[in-house]
Amino acid sequence: MSTPYKIADLITKKIKGLITAQELEELEDWLELSQENRATYEKALDQKEQLKKLDQYNSFKKEQVWATIEKDLFPTPKVISLWSRKTLRYAAALLIPLMLASGAAYFFFNQETEVPLAKLDENVKPGVQKATLVLSNGESHILDQENAASTLRDANAEINNQNNALTYVAANDELVEFKPAVYNDLITPKGGGYTLQLADGSTVWLNADSKLSFPVAFTDSTRQLYLEGEAYFEVAHNGSPFIVTSGEMDIRVMGTSFNISAYTNDNNLTTTLVEGKVRVDLHNENSIAREFLTPNKQAVINTGQPTIEIADVDASQYNSWVDGKLEFNNETLEDVLKKLARWYDFEYEFNNQKAKDFHFSGRLNNQEKISSILHMLEMTTNVKFKVEEDKIVVQ
Repeated sequence: MSTPYKIADLITKKIKGLITAQELEELEDWLELSQENRATYEKALDQKEQLKKLDQYNSFKKEQVWATIEKDLFPTPKVISLWSRKTLRYAAALLIPLMLASGAAYFFFNQETEVPLAKLDENVKPGVQKATLVLSNGESHILDQENAASTLRDANAEINNQNNALTYVAANDELVEFKPAVYNDLITPKGGGYTLQLADGSTVWLNADSKLSFPVAFTDSTRQLYLEGEAYFEVAHNGSPFIVTSGEMDIRVMGTSFNISAYTNDNNLTTTLVEGKVRVDLHNENSIAREFLTPNKQAVINTGQPTIEIADVDASQYNSWVDGKLEFNNETLEDVLKKLARWYDFEYEFNNQKAKDFHFSGRLNNQEKISSILHMLEMTTNVKFKVEEDKIVVQ
């Protein structure tokens, strides 16, 4: 019976034009065994599929991927004369793309994990642009592809919804008359996100499982908003302070770009500055603290703690989700799954509690199949995933 690696070798020879008549017959016999075999063969020859797999590989730590492949290739200690194991690890950047371009031996034929995980793709889909808008009178409107274009009004503000984005346009008298602000809520579910342009011209990208409360028009001397979850802001400068209250922190700006992550089930609240300058105020029962941020600085508040920690970061890593990327920088597997679950909307649990502290780095397209992401996590961390009653279980 032909092994996966034997078949991969035959496909490689077929691509290179080096296959013998006997080997070609063996390959054709394998193709006739099942439609699944033929589909795998066609994917292995498809250049788009090869590039996709190569892109997945390049998104993860190459040495960790190679360590998994090395374990399969060298199950018992061996003496390697000219090529040491250390040398082979560093050769992974050359060897693995070569495997992908000439048969994709590991990625296409490691079916033990891919087959059961692939079943998830039927029900666990990547997130899309969708949200619920709640007007000041409590009236709710579903915003999604089926309800793409509509115009609403609330407190003399016109609300346009087109191309998965809300735009607020307030009447001039509404902007100059100082009166109590009228608020709307924009709420995104798990597996959803939305874009909002405020009446002052500021733009907000709201991530999954989040809520933003905002004035339909800015009728006060201060522009005050309230956030639960995560959002990226590009604030228009008009001379009025712009304040976002999220959990125990207030972020005060004049005109700048920044990201806030303040989910209630996260231990940390973070503000990451892309450009401009912001002031971060902490207010809880234990302390009142204040810090100023400059670009590529991040304020971290551990819930309930009396201080604000400042870290040097690459700010682009924290707002890449706006451009459709999922980025992880040495994060625990528990935090990785938490973020994935928000965007893909699935339930999970850890049978292996130690796995929560495994660390992971990678950058992914947020439209990637969940089975592919979990498979790559298996390759780069010492865990296995299984599906039990529509729940992903970490073993």
